[in-house]
Amino acid sequence: MSASARPEARARMDKWKKVVLAVAAALLLALSICVAGVFIHFNTCSSSSADRTWKLGDYQVGDIGGAIVHVDDESQEFEQLKWLDYESSPRKMCWQGKGKKTIVISLDWDTAEATVSDDGLTISGGPSWFRDPSNVMTWIPPEEAEVIRNRPKEPASAPKVPYPLNPGNLGKIALITGPPGSGKSTAAGIIAKKHHWIFYEGDGFLLGFNPYVFPNESQVNARSDKPALIGPGMYDRVVALGEFGKNQEARRNNETRDRSPTDRYLRMMAKDVKRERERVGGDWVFVFAIGRKLDRDVFREVIGDDLINVVLEISLDLVKKRLSGRGQGEEELAASHWAYEPAQPDEPNTISFEIKDGVTREDNANQIFSLIKNYQTTYSQTPLGEAQSGLKA
Repeated sequence: MSASARPEARARMDKWKKVVLAVAAALLLALSICVAGVFIHFNTCSSSSADRTWKLGDYQVGDIGGAIVHVDDESQEFEQLKWLDYESSPRKMCWQGKGKKTIVISLDWDTAEATVSDDGLTISGGPSWFRDPSNVMTWIPPEEAEVIRNRPKEPASAPKVPYPLNPGNLGKIALITGPPGSGKSTAAGIIAKKHHWIFYEGDGFLLGFNPYVFPNESQVNARSDKPALIGPGMYDRVVALGEFGKNQEARRNNETRDRSPTDRYLRMMAKDVKRERERVGGDWVFVFAIGRKLDRDVFREVIGDDLINVVLEISLDLVKKRLSGRGQGEEELAASHWAYEPAQPDEPNTISFEIKDGVTREDNANQIFSLIKNYQTTYSQTPLGEAQSGLKA
């Protein structure tokens, strides 16, 4: 570099130094304003007792123990308990009363209104988590809150298994699927208990808890009590779950033909089943409400050609009879029921099984097990009617 060029180069360098310093100063100022704003916001957001129509104390979020909220006169905190990549501290919230039945809630840089019940014990709506209609906040007594906060967590990479480990020694694997009320989990539970098969419940993956069903355990009753899984990938799982739910709704309403979010989520579950099967070994039965052949194809593609699909068929009238105590409306039940596609003629390694009125759950489970046990998987694309003649029970 010539002597005449050096001063010009130094001038340019000094200019860039000033630009960098100015940007750094601006960012620091913005951060300071942001921190100060947060400090002021969360230290001036408490409502007076006159504005407060909700009860102080602890609130369970949803009905599966995903989070808990604590509210007192001085502060409000949100503690996430599921779908965590690592242990985290409670996050600050802001609650401000707005009229008799409305509360303005801030969480995670998001603010929205929520509705307070007449008795002040239930709060629905709000920002972030609370936009999901299932994440209603319900007041609970302190002793119940303590139990929820202290529930154990297990590593997502190695949840506790209530069966002897036999890694690498792979037996049969069957997926039982069908509409709500068809008896998927009941049949799998009987098979697991009677024949010592591994029972993996797809709802465990769906809801972020240990997916293995213990002998004599009611899966429905245990959903909020089972250990939450924690570890890398859990946050991605819940993000994919949200996209899966939106895609399912959009496809039901004929708003899109894109099924990539559904495929992505089902592929995540199938990979978890495959990974856990290799870790645990043995004969496997797993259950999930899979609606269509294209959904079952995802599991077959990931897990392999030895996967046997058992597709349960049941009449809507019998479903209504079985689910009469669950509080689901008939229109909603019918819409859900007809969304499930029966086994298709070109679907390989698939058994269609009809659930009939008057047949005991034990008899259904025994017949399903016999079909699985005696079924010889084929690696060709043999049509269902030829490969499984007479297998529809």
